[in-house]
Amino acid sequence: ECLALPGDFSAEQFEEYGLISLGVVKMRLHLGRGYNLLGAVRQAVQHRGAFIEEKVKNSRGTKDNTRAQTIIKQAKTQLDNLANKYNENWDRLASLLRVLLRDKLTAAERNDLKALRRLDLQTDLRARDIQAARTLGDSRFVGSWIWSVHAGGSGREEAERVEWFRARAEKERYDEEVNILHAEFRRTIKSFMKMSEVWEAAARKSDRSPGAKAYAKQKSFMFKRMQDVATEYLDE
Repeated sequence: ECLALPGDFSAEQFEEYGLISLGVVKMRLHLGRGYNLLGAVRQAVQHRGAFIEEKVKNSRGTKDNTRAQTIIKQAKTQLDNLANKYNENWDRLASLLRVLLRDKLTAAERNDLKALRRLDLQTDLRARDIQAARTLGDSRFVGSWIWSVHAGGSGREEAERVEWFRARAEKERYDEEVNILHAEFRRTIKSFMKMSEVWEAAARKSDRSPGAKAYAKQKSFMFKRMQDVATEYLDE
């Protein structure tokens, strides 16, 4: 025997079986869960956008691109899972709304309810790059409704904005450290290359003894090997 859920009953059955109070509680639970899931979706969109931006800015070799693409795919899978959970929750909420009167909710709950809708997985999970300079056509970008919806006023929006800009500042600090490290690597590689060339030139001088030439060749090879190792680490 199947156990019926509140969304399985008609409006007449809600009245007949005295289930209105239960339905209202269930509706409120789905409403709260909807906003929780929507917040998680927004954060997942931001994370995926940050990973894509990181790949564009800092991925140079094949290894870097492969690793970055794997992270982006994982972020996309997480985003899709959250979006599907949100839509499933919305479908259940919409099912209840078809049989229950909205006036059973408080005025604040009705306002929160008006802002929610089903996610379009093709168009709603986008965010304009907030860090990059404007490019052609960027001014015509219309943000998804998910960025303007917050339960209970603007307090949560302000908190999320502060949290996001703190995360952005931290990311910029990490980017700066990475750029400094890359610059040091490049300087080191050039230094090793120059030393290898100097020793190679010394080995070619005709006035050197065979032992001195062999020593110079050895030093040139050593610096060339150090250059190759440093280059491999930089490419990783």
